[in-house]
Amino acid sequence: MKRLNAYCSFCRKSNTEVGPLVEGPEEVYICSECIQLCQSIIDQERHRRNPSHRPFGPTLIREKLDQFVSGQDEAKDALALAGGYRNDGRGRVLLISPSRSAKVFLARALAHILEVPFVAGDSRDLVKSKHGSVDVSPLLFNLLQAGEFDLEAAQQGVVYVDGAERQDVQTSLLRLWQENTNHAVKGVPLAVRGILFVCGGNFVGLDEAITRLGRHSEQPVTVEELTAVGVQPDWVGCLGGIARVSPLDETSLERIVHWVDFRVDAGPAESAAADDRGGS
Repeated sequence: MKRLNAYCSFCRKSNTEVGPLVEGPEEVYICSECIQLCQSIIDQERHRRNPSHRPFGPTLIREKLDQFVSGQDEAKDALALAGGYRNDGRGRVLLISPSRSAKVFLARALAHILEVPFVAGDSRDLVKSKHGSVDVSPLLFNLLQAGEFDLEAAQQGVVYVDGAERQDVQTSLLRLWQENTNHAVKGVPLAVRGILFVCGGNFVGLDEAITRLGRHSEQPVTVEELTAVGVQPDWVGCLGGIARVSPLDETSLERIVHWVDFRVDAGPAESAAADDRGGS
């Protein structure tokens, strides 16, 4: 039988204070205010687990990148477009620089802004298949781990791959991108279309190729210049953006280290920072 003077089991307010209560089993009650609060918490958790519903357009991403990094306009534009249009086949970016830490930190900052899992890997650490090609599955499995095996979150994550100047890395990534649907990772079908791939490389000889083609090294890098140094045309054709990256200044590094949560995949980022401090 319903009590005349019942209390909300959550906030302890009486029905005279908050109005009618919803009755549960064993004299458990909840008021309309606590119902709304619970719904808000559930909605927030759903948004956290399914970031594809977040309204992150290129303009907003670029504004947030500006909070972390000074300069680097070309790279920030490319990353913002990739993040905003990832599901339109533009979620693949090539960052060109001898500074590994600058590339890793920019990719990690993007993942932080989008609130998605992040993983970074060096192509030299990837497993080679029996045919001699590079297997990117270990990186994708690490992405699943970074997302606590939340499949939807991992499928919107950010993967940084260093050593993109290597032909075997280009071949493996191209094969993965051309699948464009599901890639089996230890039996788990992972959809790769929404994953952001940030590739990093140095590309020795690129400046000389640019000069031979009658252009200036400060101009945007083109497909023709990359293929002139041996990059596979089909792989370049899959990229949504190409940008040069200069070493991060001290202010940018301090901002990123202060604001970005490096608890997930802290190792590669920290080791990259050490690389730059060593003069890369």
